[in-house]
Amino acid sequence: PVATFYWGGPRFFDVVENGAAILATYTDLKADNAAVISGACGKGRYLLASPHPEYDHTALELMRFDVVDNKYADIKALPDTTALRLDYFYSLFD
Repeated sequence: PVATFYWGGPRFFDVVENGAAILATYTDLKADNAAVISGACGKGRYLLASPHPEYDHTALELMRFDVVDNKYADIKALPDTTALRLDYFYSLFD
C-alpha cells in the first residue's frame, strides 16, 4: 500500500471495459475501486488520479497556516502526514 492524500476526488466506473488500465486501487472499497487510471485517447495518453499523489508531507505542512478564511484549514486536523512522499507520484510518469 502507498499512502496518499485524498481530498474529494472523483470515482472511476467501467474502467477496464472502456480500455483504461487501473494503476492503483482503494483498499477500503470492494467495487469500482480504481484510484489511478491511464490509457490512450486519439494520438495521446491520459493519466487520471482520484487522490492527490502530488502532495507530500512538506506541501501539506505549508498549507497548515493559520489565517482568517483559510480554505485549507481542515488540513490542520489531519493526522501525521510524514508517510506522504512523492515517490509514487514520480513513478506514475515512468
